[in-house]
Amino acid sequence: MFKKALEKDLKAIFKVKKVVFQRLDAATEQDVLYCEITQTRQSVRRGEEFAKVSGRVGILGTAQGNPWGFLQKQLLNAPQNVEKRFWFGPIESQSETVPGWELKTQSLDFVYFYKGEYYPVKGFIEGIIWIFNFITGGSK
Repeated sequence: MFKKALEKDLKAIFKVKKVVFQRLDAATEQDVLYCEITQTRQSVRRGEEFAKVSGRVGILGTAQGNPWGFLQKQLLNAPQNVEKRFWFGPIESQSETVPGWELKTQSLDFVYFYKGEYYPVKGFIEGIIWIFNFITGGSK
């Protein structure tokens, strides 16, 4: 349930067109934000869902198009109402995908705090009974 919200928030913060939920070391596309989820803790209470999601985000690109500190600089310009749902690690790490190539992977640890509505889909029979009661006035 939290994945759509996480994807939307990551796009708003890092200003990318695409977010892929995949390990960073398997990254193949440039200028796409990769999100590797390492741990989730979820709970549901009274129609609300809560999740604490830990992981790493990263981007693969050339050394010129993806300079050192790119992710940290994007955080400085991030919308504050979106950024408050995250905790980002203080250190941005960089690695070469293949030694000697210009392609670099930047990554940053994060924790995402999600809160949303949770209403499980009712069964078919329960839905029909509710519609019948609504039409006949039986649900007063």
